[in-house]
Amino acid sequence: MKRKIVFVILILPLAFVFAEQEGWTFALGGGGLFMNTYAGSDEYCLAPVPEIKAAYSKGNYSFTASFLEGVGFTYLDMDRRLFGSLTLYPGNERDEETYASGFFRKDHSDRISRLLAGTATVTTLVYGELALGCISPLGIIGTTAEYHPIHCKNGSEDFYNGFLGSLFYLLPVPVTDRMTITARIAVDFMSDRYADAWYSHPEAGTALRAFKADGGIKDFKSYLKIDYALSRNLGVTVMTLYTRLLSDAEDSPFTQTADQVTAGMYLYLKF
Repeated sequence: MKRKIVFVILILPLAFVFAEQEGWTFALGGGGLFMNTYAGSDEYCLAPVPEIKAAYSKGNYSFTASFLEGVGFTYLDMDRRLFGSLTLYPGNERDEETYASGFFRKDHSDRISRLLAGTATVTTLVYGELALGCISPLGIIGTTAEYHPIHCKNGSEDFYNGFLGSLFYLLPVPVTDRMTITARIAVDFMSDRYADAWYSHPEAGTALRAFKADGGIKDFKSYLKIDYALSRNLGVTVMTLYTRLLSDAEDSPFTQTADQVTAGMYLYLKF
């Protein structure tokens, strides 16, 4: 998973589902996430998730600034059945003692700290995502491309231009006036430099074996989210995400289990 105790996958930038009224809207809320303590870990944690969001929509364009969803612009044209988005997200960091994502930081257990002792500190302060898709009556088919500037520090400091790409299918289903269910499946791919930064381990003298990760397929994801309006201004979101790490992401010594599960719920007040 690309982020840890937080938020990331609680939100899909693409599950914006077909915007509401024009003008400004604001939301305030929070909840919790249950998820792996870092991507590939076999331990889990429960983390609080606050949400503060401001959004502006006019015509086919919208702007969002959110604690969970980052900062981004979206273009949505229902006549042409096209959408696109450009979003900046806070990044994440893994080191011997902690895993951080956005504004959150979580200490590892003693077992994980011993396992990661002597490994590099890997940091992405912020990353960008470009998403493009085609809207049909059967759902949305699209692709994303992400750029990750990655710093690795282990004695010396190295810089990696990392890239991720994905192919996805997204299906938002309005069940009632109050409830929308969104399903998404995706296959993610990583560049050689991204794979090397996050999944390689050059030193065999630690608890982890030496390993050289190459680019290629990274994982398969399936996602389900339920949005329910309790009232005009109060809503609740429940989500679950299953990630299966594949190829070198699965074989990496940092990965204790290839099966990663995230579940979360949060309430929000919109005004």
